[in-house]
Amino acid sequence: MASDSDDDYMSAAFLTEPVAPPAAKTSQLTYSERRKLKAREAAAKQAPLREQLKESREHGLKRKLDESNKGMQLLKKMGFKDGKGLGKDAAGMAEPLAVSVHAGRTGIGVKTAEDLAVEQEAKRVKLLQEAQGSFRDWRSTRFQEKMLESDIKKCRKICYELDSKQELQTHTHLWPLSVQPLPEAPVSLPLPDPDADTGEAELAVAPFETIVDDDEEPGPIELVRPDPNDPTADDGPIPRTAEAITFEGLSLDMQLTTLIEYLRTTHRYCIYCGCQYDTQDEMDESCPGSTRDDH
Repeated sequence: MASDSDDDYMSAAFLTEPVAPPAAKTSQLTYSERRKLKAREAAAKQAPLREQLKESREHGLKRKLDESNKGMQLLKKMGFKDGKGLGKDAAGMAEPLAVSVHAGRTGIGVKTAEDLAVEQEAKRVKLLQEAQGSFRDWRSTRFQEKMLESDIKKCRKICYELDSKQELQTHTHLWPLSVQPLPEAPVSLPLPDPDADTGEAELAVAPFETIVDDDEEPGPIELVRPDPNDPTADDGPIPRTAEAITFEGLSLDMQLTTLIEYLRTTHRYCIYCGCQYDTQDEMDESCPGSTRDDH
């Protein structure tokens, strides 16, 4: 039978945490061991060097410049006042430039992947906005051109109707192309006699004149407007007068301005009011203006 001095392995003594041996007294340590112990205790109380530098830097950046700063002393001598900007009108900077801390071992100016991603996204957004703006400008310009073309077509039709009603033929180049009169054809002249003794001046042919053979009978050339319903008709350009060609060469704005001015002065008609006035005084009183914006 076991003695009472032996530990019972079924008792709670085996379940308790082991007790650490008591630390050696300082008086029992050597001089070198005591110095190492003090250095470890001092290092444990202080923060790491990196954190100390960070705290010192942030404290310095947050501190406002005062009279102890040499730069502030020079600014004060030149008239600078706290809280106001630089310059004669105090419209310049009121605070010094912010310090940008460069972390890492890369060179100054090297962009990180995040910076490059931000720049690329900014460029993409800018290009998208420019494309959308260009498309809106194009649609707006095209819409204005269609409105001008519609107004010009309407004015030319009204010019033809009112001129025909009053039997006016002075501004036929303002009519629609399909009803404009054809230009006068040049007159054909016979070939000169080579045996005849004529001077150089007599052999000259007038411009736009056609020379025909002696066997042909001289006469004007007949210009015929092509029939749109005739499949055998020539699809070439319709002959037009010089006035019509000049008018077609104008910009859409100038064409519309010319048509509106002619209708208002000759027929007292406003396309935007949609009516013809009896007198000029009535038109001046009732019509708000000669443009679409005026109406």
